[in-house]
Amino acid sequence: MDLFSDVNVSIIDYLDSGYRDALLLGRNWFREYMYGSREVSALSLYNGIEYRVLDKILIYRRFIDRDIDFIVITGCYGVVHAFEKIRSYDLAMSRSVYRVWINIGLDKIIANYVSNTSPCEVYGFFTRHSLYREIYRRAMTRQNVSRAYIVYPECIRGGFNTLRVLGETINYLLENNSLPRRIYGCSIVVERIR
Repeated sequence: MDLFSDVNVSIIDYLDSGYRDALLLGRNWFREYMYGSREVSALSLYNGIEYRVLDKILIYRRFIDRDIDFIVITGCYGVVHAFEKIRSYDLAMSRSVYRVWINIGLDKIIANYVSNTSPCEVYGFFTRHSLYREIYRRAMTRQNVSRAYIVYPECIRGGFNTLRVLGETINYLLENNSLPRRIYGCSIVVERIR
């Protein structure tokens, strides 16, 4: 079920033509991993631990009020807007998938999106050693954004807890306009890239 059927924002619409073509090429490359014909907003589709914890309604309200933007790096689609309509898929960001996206220029695509949307600050929320984080880091080092950060939990064990803490950290930022120092006894590390 699409929780946000009233809004459809495609990242494609914010990319310069060469980057748009590259993203579409990558999505076509991984099309075989997509299934079903029904499209729903990415934020409605994702239901992993981090996304179950997220206050999706708050994200929606803050987006509608033009307070925030929210994009997601994915194995199958490369990068999607939270309110972009996508199909279900079964593909994680493995090393081989990462290499394909880097060769296609996913970091440059994300940098182009950020350049064209002109945010004041950019936050990337990742586990400490994820491939998604490496793509984000590469993208932000290409950017002239005055403040870009990587946020991750430290001193926590197990994927479930790490992802839950990431979701709660995003919620905290959206509710308080600042990042917490700790959540569930876990230190929140904020690493400034730019």
